[in-house]
Amino acid sequence: MGWRATALLALSLLTLAGCAEQGLVDDASVALSERRDFRTANNDGSTAAWSGFLDKYPDSALRPKAEAALEDAAWREAAQTNTARGYLSFLQQRPDNKMAGEARDRCRKLLEGGQGSEADIVDYLGSYPDDPEGESLRRALEGVRYAAVQNASDPNAAALFVAQYPGTPEATKLLPGVEEQAYQDAEKNGSRLALEFYLKRYPRSPRAGEVEKALSGLPSSPVSDGGQSLALLPKLRDASPELRAQECRRALAEDVRSAADPMSSQAERARSQLSALARGTADSCGDRKFTVPAPARPLVGAAVRALTDLAQRQARLTSSFAAVEGLAEKAGQIADASSKLADDSESFELELEAYFGSMPADPEHPEVKASRNAQDAARRARSAVELAQDDSVAQKKDAAQELMNRMNDQAQLLTRIIAFYEKPSRRGS
Repeated sequence: MGWRATALLALSLLTLAGCAEQGLVDDASVALSERRDFRTANNDGSTAAWSGFLDKYPDSALRPKAEAALEDAAWREAAQTNTARGYLSFLQQRPDNKMAGEARDRCRKLLEGGQGSEADIVDYLGSYPDDPEGESLRRALEGVRYAAVQNASDPNAAALFVAQYPGTPEATKLLPGVEEQAYQDAEKNGSRLALEFYLKRYPRSPRAGEVEKALSGLPSSPVSDGGQSLALLPKLRDASPELRAQECRRALAEDVRSAADPMSSQAERARSQLSALARGTADSCGDRKFTVPAPARPLVGAAVRALTDLAQRQARLTSSFAAVEGLAEKAGQIADASSKLADDSESFELELEAYFGSMPADPEHPEVKASRNAQDAARRARSAVELAQDDSVAQKKDAAQELMNRMNDQAQLLTRIIAFYEKPSRRGS
């Protein structure tokens, strides 16, 4: 081998040796960094510190020790906080922690002692539905909910409690107020449909005599389509979150009433779902089925038809305000025409005529009931505006909004009627 070759070989060996030495230095640096950060996390002792170490060194040989330290830190922080919510969070995040049993016991004792919210109790019972001590918590939850009703400004809060705890002494105390609120709603509506529905729900109400007297002064002209419109019910249900919610309330209230033990976990599950519906965090009962008994089919069919027609009229009225300012004015004359009909409406039949499909679309041609297309609708809108005398656009909008509010009230009544007469299937059937 010549001296040049020997020199090149020596240089290559020195380079390789240098690289190997640099690699050893790097490995030592990493190990030193891990140990330094481990000591820092250990001195800090918080879950944040240990979580930070594990995130930074996911493959560290010290990981088992760090994970154990993280579990200990989580328990220590929950115990220091010593609140029901703190223990619940600990149990939800670390169900396999060696202190989970102790955390559960402490959480339950705090809740039984009144140191927790309704949401805390519901979360605990939802996580441990078969807890042998669950009944005491379910009774405590009843007290928490009743106290909340006492301080609630929502007039529907008492009705929710009555549905959740039917027949209890607390519900009995609230029932007169619930009936009175329902009476005021029916009286405000003023229709035969609303008043008859009130009597159907509260036949023994102290207001029953007043309602019957009011009904005696109204024409008796029940509307029925023989139940043919029931075929529209599935589509209506798909399109109406409010109807699905009303049906769900009906089904869940029936679940509570039919429970063999009112303080069972099954009954509480239904009550918690009722609360979720009231908060707007749920709007249906999954795959629950609903049927209409034969005696109620004519009335429910008429209500379905009315609600379908009402939805169409609401859509047309709403769309008029989505167009340009001039076209938005068309609602004014239509609202005036509807108001005249509504003022004379004292029966369900006239309500249908006023609100749900028979109202003239063109005041100049009352025999024509609907627009043929968008251009025709625009022509009718301009005609309606021209027929208005000195009313301003703002007045027309106010009149249209008033009409929309009445439509919303009527839609709510109709959805309640449909859900009231439907029979929900039993859970799981």
